Amino acid sequence: MKSPPPWGDLGNPTSPVVDVGVSSSGARVRMQTYENGSLLYRVERDPRDNWVGALPPSATDAYIRHGGPAYYGTLNGGPYQPAASLYGTTSKSFLFDNGCGYLHTNGDKNGQFFYVRNLTFYPAYDKIGRQEGQMGLPVSDEYRVKEGLRQDFEGGYLVYNLNTSKVEVYR
Repeated sequence: MKSPPPWGDLGNPTSPVVDVGVSSSGARVRMQTYENGSLLYRVERDPRDNWVGALPPSATDAYIRHGGPAYYGTLNGGPYQPAASLYGTTSKSFLFDNGCGYLHTNGDKNGQFFYVRNLTFYPAYDKIGRQEGQMGLPVSDEYRVKEGLRQDFEGGYLVYNLNTSKVEVYR
């Protein structure tokens, strides 16, 4: 018998397996939701490269809300347990083709999932130390501001300037 995911039993299926799109890498992505989360299936041309990963409910909701594989890409790994942030917040991280998602596991954002995209903020976030650096964990998804896109973190925020394609750090 297969062991349950690290955050507990997914429970019973609540939907059939459905196609949710194609990732930027060309993989077809299928999903099945359960009482306590979902399973994502990456379907490759070569069946030996197929992969199944599980997401908790808040990550599933975010995945669907943002358009699934078109925005996130395919799920490539997780959950990982990275070191706590400088602010004492713990998380589980999930690697996708187009970035990294963080599920807060304590604190005032406990149970919430936030995504840092490669196309905008992740390279700068990585360079300044990710969750272990002064910015800490993300506390919002990216959102539009006058200059371009902004994402909030425990210790400040990042702005992606659409005119210059540069990320500005505010602590």
